[in-house]
Amino acid sequence: MAKAAKKSGKAKSPAAGNKDPLVQSAVKLIDQAAALLKDGVITSAGQTAKARHAMKVKASSLVNQASVKLTNAIEEGAASLRKGLKNL
Repeated sequence: MAKAAKKSGKAKSPAAGNKDPLVQSAVKLIDQAAALLKDGVITSAGQTAKARHAMKVKASSLVNQASVKLTNAIEEGAASLRKGLKNL
C-alpha cells in the first residue's frame, strides 16, 4: 500500500494563544464554567437537587457572559472592517 503524503505548510497556532483581552476573558469564563461543572459531576451524589441546579445556573451564567464578550469582539471587528472598507 502507498503511504499517505505528508502535509507541508505552516502549523496552526492554538486559539488559546490569542492575545486579545476580550478573547482571554471569554476563555477564562469558559474554563471557570467547565471547572464548576466538573466539580459538580464529581460531588453531585452528595448534594441536593437545589444545590445541583444552583451550580448549573452559575455555569450557564458564566457561559453567557463569555458569549456576550465574544459577540462584542465580533461586532467590534466587523465595525472596524466596515470602516476600513469605506476608506478604500
